[in-house]
Amino acid sequence: GVDELVIEGPKGSLRMAAMGPGAPVEVMNAEGRLIKTLKFDAPAHSAQPLIQSIVNELLGGGADGDDDGARRLERSPAR
Repeated sequence: GVDELVIEGPKGSLRMAAMGPGAPVEVMNAEGRLIKTLKFDAPAHSAQPLIQSIVNELLGGGADGDDDGARRLERSPAR
């Protein structure tokens, strides 16, 4: 099954997938009946440029990725 996040309040609850960025949010009333479903587009990977620059640095290249750090990593004795 899917991990689910439920936020409960005195007048109802919200139910959504815990790790599903594009999954709908269900709005329930106090009796647990579905009132409406909110749908969203999956967000862009906004952290990707930061993650890529960190990976590039760890591989021995510059943050911009113009270096050959991946080739040096392949030749390293740790591999």
